Amino acid sequence: GSDVMGYTDTMNMVLKILLLGIIVVIPIHYFIIKPFIVPDDVMSPKYKKGDILLIDRISYFRNLFSRDDVVLIRKDKEPGNKFLRRLMGLPNERVIINDGILTIYGEGKLVKELPLFGYVFSSLKDIGNLDTHEYFVIGDTSLENGSGMIDRRNIVGKPLYKLWPL
Repeated sequence: GSDVMGYTDTMNMVLKILLLGIIVVIPIHYFIIKPFIVPDDVMSPKYKKGDILLIDRISYFRNLFSRDDVVLIRKDKEPGNKFLRRLMGLPNERVIINDGILTIYGEGKLVKELPLFGYVFSSLKDIGNLDTHEYFVIGDTSLENGSGMIDRRNIVGKPLYKLWPL
């Protein structure tokens, strides 16, 4: 009698805790903050392979992005295809790479000029005007690796805090 009742009470408590965990953790994970392990050294020295970060998801939902922000982006729906890059070109700007110089024009005026390290483009590469939902991203140490135009929907969020190493 009493053993069966104690088991039932325990199972009810376990189920309540699990349900509460699911109700609390899943919305936090998708809408507020998300853990991320850096997969490469493209954003080093600030973020190195193996660093564990907390990614701020609120910036995605409020569209709080500006030039030079480091953002977590996903290449496609595959779980392992997320990486950090730096936002350089913003929506409606023109992006040109010529002889290793990244040049960005906004509203007809020069906005930013930046020498690119690593592989230097030998000829003019006019990426063109970014649409209202497009950004141009680069890696801090490598131009070729995951650099280029991305859609705003592929931005997951911004690094908020480095958990490891401290």
